[in-house]
Amino acid sequence: MSRRILSLSGLAVAACVVAACGIPKNSELERVRADDPFGLALVTTTSTTTTSTTIVPTTLPVATTSTAPLPETTAPVISEQAKLYFVNDDRLFLLEVAVVANATPSIIIDKLLEGVPQVAEVTEALQTQVPPGAVRDITFEGGVAYLDVSAAFVAQVATLTPNEQALAFGQLVLTVLQGDPIGQIIFSSEGAPVQVVKGNGETSQPSETLSVDDYANLLTG
Repeated sequence: MSRRILSLSGLAVAACVVAACGIPKNSELERVRADDPFGLALVTTTSTTTTSTTIVPTTLPVATTSTAPLPETTAPVISEQAKLYFVNDDRLFLLEVAVVANATPSIIIDKLLEGVPQVAEVTEALQTQVPPGAVRDITFEGGVAYLDVSAAFVAQVATLTPNEQALAFGQLVLTVLQGDPIGQIIFSSEGAPVQVVKGNGETSQPSETLSVDDYANLLTG
């Protein structure tokens, strides 16, 4: 009888010990390491609350600049001087005029056919025996210029004195060859050979080559 009472009292003491230790109310079981029977080595976990802050982007005004348009520039026109020959009394007068750079003989002869340039100091004194339309074509072959003139020009020149005829053909020869004594020229009229009057009054043979030297005596000093 006394042994049973001791057993019950022992149970009561154990119950008190367990109650004093404070069994956690959490229903989850935690494994205790064998070397740590009282669970002292358990890691205490803490929860960290992170507060996120949303940054609202701010739109800054964009600085604009006003660029004035650059002024338009015109490329300079490169020109050169061409030698034109006009009649001054009974002589040939050299007049230099501006033409585009590297002007072809056709461009230069067209300048001659336009007549005497309106230059105040020389306009009244100069004349021309070569009217517009006098030249039909000009070609070069083997260093020789072939100048084809209109039949109307040949007929007009035939009414002039020999000296006036020499001045008319001298205008063409010197202008086409630009005063170069090395050059040569042959005249034709609408494809057919034509005879012309030289500076000394002689008449050339058909298809005869003429040069600056044939009209040098008509140049003003």
